[in-house]
Amino acid sequence: MRWGLIARCETDRGLGIQSLAMYQNLHPDKTLVVDVPQSGFACHIENYPDAWKVTYNEGLSDQQDVVRDWWSDLDVVVSVETLYGVEAWAKADGVHTIIQGNPEFVKPNGEGWPDTWWWPTTWRLDKLPPGRLLEVPVPDNAPIRRATEDQCIKFVHIAGNRAMADRNGSLIVKAALRGLDKRAFVNSYCQKDGFDLHRDHQRAIELPSVEDRWTMYNGATALVLPRRFGGLCLPALEAFASGVPVMMPDCSPNLDWPIWPLPSDASKVLQTPAGDVQTFDVLSNDLRTAMNTVAASPKLLEPYHERMQEWVDHNCWGSRAPVYYDAIETASRR
Repeated sequence: MRWGLIARCETDRGLGIQSLAMYQNLHPDKTLVVDVPQSGFACHIENYPDAWKVTYNEGLSDQQDVVRDWWSDLDVVVSVETLYGVEAWAKADGVHTIIQGNPEFVKPNGEGWPDTWWWPTTWRLDKLPPGRLLEVPVPDNAPIRRATEDQCIKFVHIAGNRAMADRNGSLIVKAALRGLDKRAFVNSYCQKDGFDLHRDHQRAIELPSVEDRWTMYNGATALVLPRRFGGLCLPALEAFASGVPVMMPDCSPNLDWPIWPLPSDASKVLQTPAGDVQTFDVLSNDLRTAMNTVAASPKLLEPYHERMQEWVDHNCWGSRAPVYYDAIETASRR
């Protein structure tokens, strides 16, 4: 059995991060990098030294021969979120396709569906096509970034690239800054347009995206992420791997992770390509109270450090790669 990976090469986007992790830990027989210039993020093709490359320009129809030549000796092709419109060619050529899906983008009419789905969390499983629950692993040896006792109380918030419905809850964080304990400050990282958090509080600093995303967690007391709706959350997984506790809402799928749960209430319903998605709000007062509680007594986080380490040991690539290989092998027999 031979398998290939369709990868993205933007190192500061989720698709690129997931693709590169698969490439480095699963060692596909062949890799096809899809460069998407309109994404606005830099393409780092050098991370895939043995890869083929195509450029996406409203589709890949003008590069059909390259794609079909690339998988001519493969049995299975794996991609993250999308197949870029090549699924019909794969079916015609007898190549089994797999997508590690993002549920909010799965169209219910079957458009763009692969032969096999992998789902990264339990979120919306009851509304998705049948597939295999296959969580996204974390690195085996991520640098531990946790704060020491003599450090300031530093909360980190990942605003990222502003998504629909303020997905990461950046506006909730902004409101929670009023009345924040004087011993604490917040670093907020934004990829593009920011939220001007620093204008509301002298100890809130808004920072641009960094080349080495792991440095965002340096000396952090906790990651504050009042996310409004579920799904895969790479910053949370990165924080766990870095030894940094995560404060998140108590809605699906967050309680599957070793988080400090924040009380949340159902809010508006969001219209997505996958249908209606229920969002949840954390009250800024509740978030502020949680942050001030930690600022006053950081040792309250110790049980979360222990739970995180257990979770990381079970969900690192060293532990999970065999499960991925089994999933690929199983797909090849269908």
